[in-house]
Amino acid sequence: MQTLNTYVPLYVHSEYSILDSLLSIKALTQRCKALNLPAVALTDVCNLFSLVKFYSSAINLGIKPIIGSEIWYRAEDETIHKIVLLCQNNQGYQNLIQLISRAYQKAPRLEAPIIPLSWFNDHHKGLICLIGQKSDVGFYLKKNDTVKAASQLKFWQTTFNERCYLTIAKIGIQDEFLYNQIVIPFSKDHGLPLVAANPILFLNADDFSAHEARVCIQTGSILSDPNRNKDFTHEQYLK
Repeated sequence: MQTLNTYVPLYVHSEYSILDSLLSIKALTQRCKALNLPAVALTDVCNLFSLVKFYSSAINLGIKPIIGSEIWYRAEDETIHKIVLLCQNNQGYQNLIQLISRAYQKAPRLEAPIIPLSWFNDHHKGLICLIGQKSDVGFYLKKNDTVKAASQLKFWQTTFNERCYLTIAKIGIQDEFLYNQIVIPFSKDHGLPLVAANPILFLNADDFSAHEARVCIQTGSILSDPNRNKDFTHEQYLK
C-alpha cells in the first residue's frame, strides 16, 4: 500500500497566471495523484479563471482542491507586495470572489491589479493569509529591519487573527538566505507558525527553459539579454 504524502503544495500558479507559469491544470492534478498528495492549492495571480476545471479535475482524482489566489497590494509606504490567500470555507470563497472582482473594477493595474491595504478589512473572513518573502513583512526582514517588519505584521495579525502564517522556501531566489535566517526567530518571537511554501510554476525541473521563454514573451524580453530580470529559478517545479 502506498504511503500518503503529507506535504501539500500551497503556492501553485497555472497557465492562467499568464505572467509567470505554463503549468496546465490536467498536468498539475495528474502529477499530484502520481505523487500521492492528499491536497493541492491553486493560487493564480489575482484570478479564479481555472477554478471549475481545477476543482473538478482534483475531485475526480481523489485530491482535495484548495482555492486561493496571489494578491498584489500597495502598502502604506506605497511599495507594492504580494501575499497568498486561501479559502478556509464558503465565506472565504465569497470574500475572495468579491476582493478579486473589486480589484478588476476599481484598483489600478500594473501586470495585475494593485489593491490598497484597507480592502482586506472588508474581505478577510474565512480566508487564510500566507505572508512570505514578497510581502511587506518579508521586504523589511530582508533589510534586517525587524522593528518595521513587526509593525507591518501587526496589520495582518489584527485582520486575519489566527488565520495568519509566515512562509519559508528554498528555491534560490535573491535574498532568500537572508530572509530565511531572520524569519525563523521572527516567527517564534511573534507566535506565528512557519509554512513550507515552494512556489510552483512548472511541472518538472527540465521545464525551466520553456518557462523562461514564456516569461520573456510576456515581458517583451530576450532570453540572451544578460540584463533582463531573472525572478525565477529551476527549483520552482512540483516536487
